[in-house]
Amino acid sequence: MKIHLDDQHFDVDAPDRNPGFGWELVSTVEEAKILLILNKGNVTHLSVDNDLGENTPEGYTLIEWLCEEWFLNQVDYWPKNIVIHSQNAVRRECMLAYIANPRMNPNCR
Repeated sequence: MKIHLDDQHFDVDAPDRNPGFGWELVSTVEEAKILLILNKGNVTHLSVDNDLGENTPEGYTLIEWLCEEWFLNQVDYWPKNIVIHSQNAVRRECMLAYIANPRMNPNCR
């Protein structure tokens, strides 16, 4: 399974935000978490945007959650392939640092 987290999947002004066929499109961190939990071990790809709209948790919090689940609970929801497609440079760098940290991501070992 491939999960694409973005709030602009169908924005006609941003057609590059829709990854196309074969991806599960989710607009919130909570929807992404549900798919990761229900499909544990079967999610091969995760693509994350950070800025998901006002009063909505940022995509960054999904990466934090993945880290917490592994580091604190030894539960591995990490997909093998993660892409950060956010234009938010600060949060993108933070997410990439988490992903590359072997203490937080079991795929880095």
